[in-house]
Amino acid sequence: MIRNLIAIILATFALSAFAAVDVNQADRAALETVKGVGPGNAVRFSQAGLTVGGATFDASTVAAAPAKPSKTAKAEK
Repeated sequence: MIRNLIAIILATFALSAFAAVDVNQADRAALETVKGVGPGNAVRFSQAGLTVGGATFDASTVAAAPAKPSKTAKAEK
């Protein structure tokens, strides 16, 4: 019985770690730490009504990712 109780408590703590950022209360910096919320997803969320500080997502404020070298350029090395 005690093992089950301990397992339930540990599972609860593990699940709460996934909800580290409350999107209803988070600022822009906190939302940028969420894995998987790239510019594409952020635009979709904004179109669905998500705002941060009363403003929708502006993709022009995000720095462009550096281009990856092509496979041919890599093979030439």
